[in-house]
This record gives sequence, structure tokens and C-alpha cells, in this order.
Amino acid sequence: ALGSTSLYVNKENSLKHFLYYRMKNKIGLNGINMSNKVCENYISIIKKKKIKYLYGYASSIYMLSKYVIKKSISIDIEICFTTSEVLTDIFRKTIKTAFNSKILDCYGANDGGISAFEHEKGFFEVSYNSLVRQKEIINNKGSLLVTDLLNYSMPLINYQIGDNVVINSNKNKTSLYNGQIINKILGRISEVIELEN
Repeated sequence: ALGSTSLYVNKENSLKHFLYYRMKNKIGLNGINMSNKVCENYISIIKKKKIKYLYGYASSIYMLSKYVIKKSISIDIEICFTTSEVLTDIFRKTIKTAFNSKILDCYGANDGGISAFEHEKGFFEVSYNSLVRQKEIINNKGSLLVTDLLNYSMPLINYQIGDNVVINSNKNKTSLYNGQIINKILGRISEVIELEN
């Protein structure tokens, strides 16, 4: 798992946390600083432990992928689970090229009660415990509203996560999934400040 402190185990965690990760057979690594030296270390861990699954920030897995391609490293990962950030087409192509792997893009917001998984590009299958709809729709793009069906303290509330999504009602014809679909995650719309340095 490549991520920040919510995904990797830092040195001060309790025995309970250590045992939890041990039972899951998970190795948590810091995905924030992805320098060449860090990437080299992570690749050696992947090879030594014969890791077949990567989970983490889309940008962290992308940076590791760029390193693998740059150094012409041969490594096979079965599935990369990207999360927490928008998986761009460039990220997707680079990860696929580097690891020769399938990609499962994960979307979720615990506070909103939603999780969705993109098995096939363009089809995020929304979990059955929530209902999704959009607000302020322009060309199928709109702000995501979520109703968590399992929230007993605040039932049937429309939670605005802050992400914009595309929902055009297209279903994946090869999938048996019969729930709601989000076709594209656009992410947060925010101000960007660029400094000279």
C-alpha cells in the first residue's frame, strides 16, 4: 500500500495495528516522497516479497511505474488498486505499461457513505448501500450528491462530497451488475495557485 499515514504503518503504531496489518498481509509504505532512491527500495521490496497487488494513491503508483519504465525493470503485478485521486489516462497507460497489470480504480468517501469500483473503464459500479445523484447538471457533468442508506443517525440525507462526476446512464453491457453507475470521476473543482518556484 502506497499512501500517506492513513495507508501506511508508521513507526509509532500499536501492537494491535501491527497485528492487523500482519493478518491482512499488507506492507504499508509512504507514497508521498517517491524519489528514485525510494522507488528503488520499493521495487526491491516488491521483488523480495513477491508482491502481486499494489494499492495506493494513483500518483504514487504512477511515479513508481515511471521509475520501472525508466530503468527497464521487468516486474509483473496482477492488479493495481488506485485510490484517493483521479486516475488520468496518462497515469492509467503508464501503470499498465510498467506492471503489465489490470487496474481497479477505487472511489469512495467514508463520510458520505459511498464506495464505487471501476472494473471496466467508464463504469464505476456504486455499492448498493448508497444512492447517487447529481446537482447542477451541465452536459451530464454535475456535483455528486450521496444518500447513505445505512446511516441510522442521519438517514436519507443528501451529502455533497464536493466531487464533480459524469453520469449518463450508460451501463456496461458485459457486466451483470444492476446497480447505479458513475461514468467518470472529474474530482474537485478548486482554485489552483501556481508560484514561480
